[in-house]
Amino acid sequence: MIAVLRQRNFALLWFGGLVSMTGDWVLYIALPYHVYNLTGSALSTGLMFVVETLPSVLMGSVAGVFVDRWNRKHIMIVTNILQGLCLLSLFFVKSVEWLWVVYLVSFVESMISRFFYPAENALLPNLVSEKQLIVANSLNELNNNLAMLIGPAIGGALLGIWGLNSVILFDSASFFFAAIMIAFIAWYPLQRSSQGVFLENEEMEKKERLGLRSVLHEWLAGLQLLKTNRMVIAVFVSAGIANLGEAILVVLLIPFVNILHGGAILLGWMLTIRGLGGLLGGFVIGKVGDSLRPTIIYSLSLCIIGILGLIMYNIPVFYVALVCLFLIGIPAMGAGVGSLTLFQGNVIDPFRGRVWGAWITISSLVTILGQVGASILGDRVGIIPMLNIAGTLYVISGLVAFLMIARSVPDSVAHKK
Repeated sequence: MIAVLRQRNFALLWFGGLVSMTGDWVLYIALPYHVYNLTGSALSTGLMFVVETLPSVLMGSVAGVFVDRWNRKHIMIVTNILQGLCLLSLFFVKSVEWLWVVYLVSFVESMISRFFYPAENALLPNLVSEKQLIVANSLNELNNNLAMLIGPAIGGALLGIWGLNSVILFDSASFFFAAIMIAFIAWYPLQRSSQGVFLENEEMEKKERLGLRSVLHEWLAGLQLLKTNRMVIAVFVSAGIANLGEAILVVLLIPFVNILHGGAILLGWMLTIRGLGGLLGGFVIGKVGDSLRPTIIYSLSLCIIGILGLIMYNIPVFYVALVCLFLIGIPAMGAGVGSLTLFQGNVIDPFRGRVWGAWITISSLVTILGQVGASILGDRVGIIPMLNIAGTLYVISGLVAFLMIARSVPDSVAHKK
């Protein structure tokens, strides 16, 4: 892991991401609390999260087309600056009458971020070697867990001492800092044609020239790749099943805490313990990632998450839940790193943005489906039975990943950059 962090370009990306994610968690804790204090309405607070999800459905796939057309480094710089500026609009939210600004800012910022994440995941394989990709992805996943531990505490302290404006300034500054870090990355793309393919690859350019003359054609070309790349299809199917289970868990987590006879304090402990498990998982994957195949890491991690979840749901005891959540954090890191590595290693560079964008759209649709289903069936079927379905879906997703990926396609890069 240290060897990867010593690489200047990756270190700049990683550190900028850590600061930016910490800022996101600061706002994630403080803003919903502020909205609830203004309105006293759980519906008004929940609407903010719905508004943040919609851009993933509307723009996730299309944004990937532009990521493959434009300079990815420039995209990441501009999106960070725009997000930082956008957040400053929240200074106007002093009363319920200005609540619409929260929804507008949440929507616009989420829309802008749809360009950042495909660009980041498409750029990363160009900053490290193929052998270091698993370690690099584990370090990036580690960022979120570190930010999860640090950000909420900072957000609560800032909100309590100096109010919402201090939180807004902190998160906005974190975006500007990340933009500066990315600007110092010494990476320049090979010259591309207007269609996003490498000019030096004349055979590919000739083949794709007719089909990629417009954004629409490029988007359709990305979808065509999804239909023909067996590895990508396998990851989409297995991760989609897992996302469905995760969406059910997110909706029913608070009712499950009530079954444990806990409240907000217990919920906070559960999230903290989960984050600690993720930190350990990041170090474990970083250490053993070079010696294990991504397909094994990915499929085995999904199965372990499901099994641990089923134990936790069916033995509803406080201490059992904490132990299971800590242990779940470890394979959760493996599942995230494994899926990213399989995406990046099996999709040629000019298509990575579109493939990642398509995944954002599909995963968001599946998430909404799972959330709606859990909301409707939770009271009718029961909390524990629905959570058992969520755990079972994770186990199924791991088996599907193993059958579709590990037995059919080797972990070597199917399409060279």
